[in-house]
Amino acid sequence: MPDNDDNDFKIVEDVMLKSGNAIGQGSSAALGFVIGGPVGAAFGAVSSLIVQTGADVLRRKLSTRQTTRIGTLLNAARDTLGARVMNGAQIRSDDFFEQNGTQNSNFEEMFEDLLRSVTETIEERKIPYMANMLARFILDDDYQVYKMRDLIRRVEGLSYLQLQLLVIMNDEANLQSGELIWIGNKTFEGRALDLSLEKTRMQSLGITAAQNVSEIDENNCRPSPQLSMLGKEIYELMELLKVPQDCIAALKSELLKAGVCKLAHEA
Repeated sequence: MPDNDDNDFKIVEDVMLKSGNAIGQGSSAALGFVIGGPVGAAFGAVSSLIVQTGADVLRRKLSTRQTTRIGTLLNAARDTLGARVMNGAQIRSDDFFEQNGTQNSNFEEMFEDLLRSVTETIEERKIPYMANMLARFILDDDYQVYKMRDLIRRVEGLSYLQLQLLVIMNDEANLQSGELIWIGNKTFEGRALDLSLEKTRMQSLGITAAQNVSEIDENNCRPSPQLSMLGKEIYELMELLKVPQDCIAALKSELLKAGVCKLAHEA
């Protein structure tokens, strides 16, 4: 593993501190990857790679907003990994972090790709859940680099609204009888059209499975779409269970108000 110079640590620490202040975490936000704490102790070698790669990306020409996004990701990943370390988690034991001569490790390739995705997103509410992905990749040796990079691109293509819809669809699948019926027999306009299209795009992205014709009634209404294997994997990987329930309740209310859905017992 490479050694980090003091400048690398300073660059990453400053961004984490500034981002932590911007989102209300206070001046202790940089503890963990950079200057100690449970993550620094248990993940020292990995922390070194995180700092080196992060500093390399941060030296590039980025806007203030983009550097803040990186700091948000690092702070969130530090917190997630710290919690898991305290519960006994250990890093993956394969060659994921090993460099081969002058070639970057698989971890560095994945992490730089994830940082690129974070800097380019305008959906900043996704970033804490992207940090959960990073934590899973560091801990779980079931994920190989080609799979990780594919998942990064899939998540990159999803809006935060679609992640919320994914939560609603997952919740519906866990009910013995779904709560929502989706309306499909009318021409939507305005916000209703936006919501309907976001749901439709999820199928084209492979997040939901194609619905059986037998599930569609004579009024072209249908139960909530079933998540595909990919949709279920993204739900677990990003830990979307942690999306605030008040946000999910607000979106359900909006779907009903816009006429995109109706309650099953009212159908």
